[in-house]
Amino acid sequence: EGDFLYGRGVEDNQQAIVSMLLLAEEVLAQGIKPELSLGLVFMADEETGSFFGLDHLLNTAPHFFNADDLYIVPDAGSSKGDVIEVAEKSQLWLRVQTIGIQCHGSTPQKGRNAFLAGADMALSCHNALRAAFADANPLFDPPYSTFVPGKHEANVPNINTVPGNDVFYMDCRLLPHVDAGNVLARIREVASEVEKRHNVQIVVSVVQQQ
Repeated sequence: EGDFLYGRGVEDNQQAIVSMLLLAEEVLAQGIKPELSLGLVFMADEETGSFFGLDHLLNTAPHFFNADDLYIVPDAGSSKGDVIEVAEKSQLWLRVQTIGIQCHGSTPQKGRNAFLAGADMALSCHNALRAAFADANPLFDPPYSTFVPGKHEANVPNINTVPGNDVFYMDCRLLPHVDAGNVLARIREVASEVEKRHNVQIVVSVVQQQ
């Protein structure tokens, strides 16, 4: 409608695809020969590791890219179109499983409450990781690394059951200089402390790391 495009996904990321194609089309229509060659690359899988997208292209068609190329990646934009992002945080997704002993809610002393220990783990990670990796960089918003407990799997269907198994996930976004291995090491230290407090077992596994 006029100069505006309305529709689902036009912000992230259909507007990027359309704007790239319109730019290439206009360059051809105007007979413009730019100082630099213009190439367009379309890839899938950006939100889930890029294994079937960029990673696949780099492994199967490395001739598409050169070391001295300049890259622009159209992504979710701003209303004025005046924001240029120069870097992104690293991504680390974790699965945290707490294994206790299931029992009846009326006799909690006979079990080991995996949900309670898992909640302790989530809060302890939140506090310990923010303290250990507190560096800031004003290029980013927010300017620090983040460690966010998110998805939580269902444990038991009954209110009167103490769960013996509990699983939650963490979304960690790390400043570029923060080593994911160091983050994992600190999380496993926290897990060891929580295990001792609640007499449970905690298994931390990587779902995705970029």
